[in-house]
Amino acid sequence: MSKPGPPDPIGALAGALEQRFGLVRCADVAALRNRSAEKPAAFVTGQRIRIGEYYDIQPAMTVYDAGLGTLGLVELISRTDPEATWLRAIERAAAVRQILIEAAEGKSRSGPRELALQVELVLLVSGQSGSGTPASLRSALTRIARETGYLRLAGLSILDADPHPDLPDSALRRAFAWLLRDTRKWFQRGVFQPDPSNSGRFWRTDGELLRLQLKDYRLAGVREFQCDGASWLNLVHGHNGSGKSTLAESLELLLTNRVQRLDEGGEKNYFLVVRHRGPEVPDGAIEKASAAEVALLDGKEQVRTRVLIAPGSVTREGAPADTGVQANSFRIDQVFMDKLIRSQPAGRAALFLSAFSPGEADRLTGLQNLRKQVSAGWQSLAEHVRKRAEAATGPADGTTGSRTLTDEEIATFVVRELGPLTPAADGADAASAELQRASLEALLPAGPEDMARLAQLHSPLAESMDALLKVRDRQALAQAASQFQANVTSLAGSLPLLVADLKAAQLVFQEFQGWIATGRTKRGESFEADLRRWLDLQALADLTSRYGEIASAVQAAGAGGWKPEGDDAFLLAMQPDAAARNATLAEQLHDARARVESWQQRAPQEASPAGSEPTKVRRWLSPREVEALNQVGKRLASAKCEDLGVRFNRALARDHEETLVDMVIGRKGGLDQAIRETAEITGACERLQQTTAGRSGEADALARITSLVKDARQFLELSKELPQSFFLKLARDQQERAELLAAFNELLALMTPARWAYRDIEITPDVAGGDPALGLTTAGGARADLLFNTAELNAFAMVLFLLLAPRLPNALRLLILDDPLQNMDELTVVTLARAIAKLRPPVYPAGWQILALFHGERNVEVIRDETPCLVYHLPWMQSAEGPAQAQAPPAAASWQTLTEELVG
Repeated sequence: MSKPGPPDPIGALAGALEQRFGLVRCADVAALRNRSAEKPAAFVTGQRIRIGEYYDIQPAMTVYDAGLGTLGLVELISRTDPEATWLRAIERAAAVRQILIEAAEGKSRSGPRELALQVELVLLVSGQSGSGTPASLRSALTRIARETGYLRLAGLSILDADPHPDLPDSALRRAFAWLLRDTRKWFQRGVFQPDPSNSGRFWRTDGELLRLQLKDYRLAGVREFQCDGASWLNLVHGHNGSGKSTLAESLELLLTNRVQRLDEGGEKNYFLVVRHRGPEVPDGAIEKASAAEVALLDGKEQVRTRVLIAPGSVTREGAPADTGVQANSFRIDQVFMDKLIRSQPAGRAALFLSAFSPGEADRLTGLQNLRKQVSAGWQSLAEHVRKRAEAATGPADGTTGSRTLTDEEIATFVVRELGPLTPAADGADAASAELQRASLEALLPAGPEDMARLAQLHSPLAESMDALLKVRDRQALAQAASQFQANVTSLAGSLPLLVADLKAAQLVFQEFQGWIATGRTKRGESFEADLRRWLDLQALADLTSRYGEIASAVQAAGAGGWKPEGDDAFLLAMQPDAAARNATLAEQLHDARARVESWQQRAPQEASPAGSEPTKVRRWLSPREVEALNQVGKRLASAKCEDLGVRFNRALARDHEETLVDMVIGRKGGLDQAIRETAEITGACERLQQTTAGRSGEADALARITSLVKDARQFLELSKELPQSFFLKLARDQQERAELLAAFNELLALMTPARWAYRDIEITPDVAGGDPALGLTTAGGARADLLFNTAELNAFAMVLFLLLAPRLPNALRLLILDDPLQNMDELTVVTLARAIAKLRPPVYPAGWQILALFHGERNVEVIRDETPCLVYHLPWMQSAEGPAQAQAPPAAASWQTLTEELVG
C-alpha cells in the first residue's frame, strides 16, 4: 500500500514550487500577467481565468514563465474520476493553446512573426485507492492519441501525489520539467560562463554572421552559406544531394583539419573524395585538377581561415585548427547516436571521452596505462618491500594489521622510499642525499631474515650483500647491485639440489630427534659381529630350507617307484634329515636376531609405555642420506662440518653421542636447533625460488625499480593534473554526477511525450577496473540501452550532447545537429521541438548557436511552428553558374506576451 497523499495536494505543491523551485506566488492574475522574461516564473492558485476574452477555465494552479514562453496549467483530479473528467482536462489545455495560436497568427499577419506560448498541462492525481496510472486515464490517453491532435498542441505531465506525499524533487522535476530548474543550474556552472581571456580564440564575436565559402568542394564552382549570427537555432532543409553533409563536413574540416568519416574509412588522400569531378572526367585527370577550398569569411569578405585540399595534402591559411575538439564534440548524427547508445560500457566511455573530453582522453588513457604499469611493477617487487609499505600505511579504520594500498599510495611509497635509488625525474643526479639501508634493502629478493639464511649457503652472496647494504654513494650502487645480482643468480641455479639435500637432511633429523645413544656393549662381541652372524644365519637357513624341500620331493618320488637314471643317481645321496637341520638353524637364527634387536631397545629412561612395542632405531644411513648431510652440514651454523653424514652414521653404529657446534647427535633435544635452522633455510630457498621463477630474461632488481619509480613519478604527476578531469569527477564526485543527472533527466523528460511512464536514467562512469567504462541503467539497475526504444535512446544521446558539448568552447561556438530525428514519430518531434524552444539562451550558454540539418520538410515545419528560429533552404544540385546562397527569412520569431485580452 502506498502512503496517502497530502490532505491539501495543491497547497503542498504550491509550497514546494515556491520554496524549492523558486517560483513566485502572485496575488491575482494581473500580477501573474505582468511578469517579464527577466523575472522568475510565477503562479496563482484556484483563480478563474478568461482566455481570449471568451473561454473561461479555473485550473487548480496557473504558472507563467515569460522567459521560456510557457503557460502551465495544473488540474487536480481524483484517481476514481471517470474517463470524461480526464478528457475534459486535456481538452481545456488544448483549447487554451489553440486560442493562443490564433492570437499569435493574427499579430504575425500585421507585424513580425510571433510564436504562441506553449501550454503545459500537469494532472495532479490524488486519492488513496492505490498508485499507478488509473485505467480511466489510460483509456482517455488512447482516445486522445488516436482521435485528436491535442498532444501535439500541449505538453502533458502526471504527478501522482499518493506514492509521493512529500513531493520529492525527482517527482517535481519530472512533472515540471518545462521549468528547466536543474538545467539552468547546470548551465550556470563556471565552465559554461564566458571567459574574457578566451575572447581572442573565437573566430566570431557574439551575433556575427557565419559565412562559409566552398570552391569545387563536392560540387563545381563556388557556393556560399550565410547564417545569421543573431539566431540561436538555425534550421537547414535540403533534399538528398543538396549539400547538407558537405556543409557539416566542411565545418568539421575548418575546425579540426580532419574529416572523421574519411579517416575511419582509411582514406588518406582527401582530394580524391572531396574534389568535384564531372562524370566525363577520367580517373587519371583528377590529380591534375586545382585544389578544393573551404573558407570562413568575415563580414568584410576577409578570410578568417581557409583549408586547401590538394592531391595528397591538406594545407591551411589563417587561424589554426582547434585542437581541443573532435568531430563528435560539436556534431551529432545518427551514426554517433547509435554507437553511443548501443555500445558496451567500455566503448561508450571511449566515445564519451572522445566527444566531450577530448583534451583529457589521451591523458586518461595514459593514466590508466601508467596505473597498470605501476601495479605490475609493484607486484614484481619483493614481498618484504610490499609488506613494509602496507604496515607503514596502516589500515584506514585505525585497527591493527595491514590493508590493500590504493594506486596513489603505492606510487607515493615507491617515489618516497625507492626514489633515492634512481635518478631524479628531471634527469639530474639525485644522489646528493646519502643512500639509506631501508632503500637498499628493496634490492634484496627477500627480507633480511631470509637473506641471512641464504647467505649461509653461498659465501660470495653474503659478501656482495654486505657490500651492497653499505653503499652510500650512488656512483657505486650500480656495480654493487650488479655483483649482488650475479651471486643471487648463481645461488638460484643451485637451489633445486640444495633444497633436495635440505629436505633429506631434515627427514634424518626428525627421524632421530628422539634417539638417545646409550653407549652399551657386550663382552667379546660387538653389534657389527652380531649383525654379521644374523645375516649369515639368515642366508644359511634359506638354503637349508630349499635343500629340505628338494630332499623331501626326491624321497616321495622314490617311494612312488621312481628310479633315477645314471646321471641323476646323485639325488639319492641327499640327506633326509634336511628338515630337522633347518629347524635347528631357525632356532639359532632367532637367537641371533634377538641379540641384534637388543641393540635397538631404548635406554631404560626412554622405554616405551607398558604394553606398547619398543621403538626401533636404524643403526645406519643410506649413501644418499650421508651425502645430503655432508652437503648441508657445511652450511649449517649448528654443525659447520663437511662430513656430517659420516659422523652421523658413525654415531648410530657405535651408539654413542656426536657433538658438533650446536648439535648433539644421540642426545634428547640435541637436534632441535638443526631442525629449526634447516626448516628456516629451506623456507628461504623456496621463497627465493618463487621470487626468481620465470625471471631469467627480465631486468635485475635495480633496473625494475628504476622503471617502476619512473612510472610512479609520471603517474603521480598526471594524477595531479587530472583532478579536474570531467570523466574522473563524474566517476568519483557524487555531487558532480548528481548535478549532471538532475539536468539530464529533466531535459530527457521534457523531450519525452509520455514522461510520467519512464524511470530516471543513471549514467555511471567508472575507472575502477582500469579502463574507463560508462554504464547506462535505470534507477532500479536495469540496462537502459536494452529497456528503452530507439527513439527514447536517441533522445538520450541528444540530451547528453546538448548538455555537454558547450563545455568545449570550439572556435565557432557552433553545434551541428545532422538529421538527428530519425526513428522519431511526429508526436516525439513536436515534443522535442518544444523542449529546444525552451532551451535557448538565456538558459543555454551565451554565444552558442545550433545549426540543424534536415532532409524531411515536415520536421522543419514542426520545429519552426514551435520554436523561434531561422529556416534555410539549400538549392538542389546547384550548377557552377555563380555563387549559390542558402535562403532564409529576414527575421526570427519571438515569443507571444500575455495581454489582458489573452488572459483576463
